[in-house]
Amino acid sequence: MKRGILISITGVFILLSYIVSLIIIMQVPVVEVFTVRTREVESTVVCNGKFEYSGNQTVCSPYTGKINDIYVSEGDHVSIGDMLYSIIAVSDNISEYSNSTHSQEDIELVQRVLSGNPSALDEYSGDGIAVSKEDAIKTVDILSDYSGIVGEIYVAEKQSLADGDKVLNVSDSENMQIRLDVNEDKIAEIEPGQKVEISCNAIKDNSINGTVREIGNTAKQTSTTLGKETTVEVIVSVDSELDTEIKAGYTAKCSIVVDKKNNAILVPYEAVSYDDNGSEYVMCYSETGNCIKKTITTGKEYGDGVEVISGIEQGEILLSFSGGIEDSTFVKAEVDVDD
Repeated sequence: MKRGILISITGVFILLSYIVSLIIIMQVPVVEVFTVRTREVESTVVCNGKFEYSGNQTVCSPYTGKINDIYVSEGDHVSIGDMLYSIIAVSDNISEYSNSTHSQEDIELVQRVLSGNPSALDEYSGDGIAVSKEDAIKTVDILSDYSGIVGEIYVAEKQSLADGDKVLNVSDSENMQIRLDVNEDKIAEIEPGQKVEISCNAIKDNSINGTVREIGNTAKQTSTTLGKETTVEVIVSVDSELDTEIKAGYTAKCSIVVDKKNNAILVPYEAVSYDDNGSEYVMCYSETGNCIKKTITTGKEYGDGVEVISGIEQGEILLSFSGGIEDSTFVKAEVDVDD
């Protein structure tokens, strides 16, 4: 009888102990943890620009006169010796016009043109003067001194121009560059020689490398979807061999690497909390299951976390989210998101 009572009491005690333990376990917070590891991190300035051919050579008129014909269009490929345009050119030598065989009106027309007023040729109808004064006014074909792609054409047929005026440019078709407008808030971080990661919708599966080559000396106002902003022009040279499908004018997204660290500690933003004094801290997970509060100092912010300069070391285990967890709280680590 007594033995049976003793067994019953022991059974009840074990059952109660189990129930109490179960209640305690159910009240223990379940948290996600991760292991602190060092990694390489980069700070970037991201801008969008356009692919364009590099090495522009500007073709200027060697004569004062009037454009007769333009033989090329923007985007055409030209080789050395190809005809670019023709010009009704006025000779530098008008001494022959000092004799009486030419009218004073003709002489004055030529003198006006040579004195820097090419629009005087607008008064010239085209036929008679080119034939009767072919030694002074003649049609000349202008040939290309460069091989490449015709870029912008600055003139139109029948347009008057002076010696040295820009006619068009020819770009190096073998090399490309990207022209960026960088906001004044970021330009101080940009330096020539910095590496650039380039992406383009036309080459989804390929990565393109570039280098900052030039930084403009003046700022300008640039229109954006948010209004106007002050920017400085930056030229990025494209280092990678490009796919033949890449064309001038395609949009390029450039990530300029302005800072790089090889052994940085980065933690998720959610892992960092602030105490009543405004100090930043994280919760470490100990081998016994208790949380240990550690004050930290943070550095630069990145897209996937914040750099921790001091307070924790590689190999420690942290709570992924420390909100609502007090120091010394016993918790259960259910998932290690990093491992």
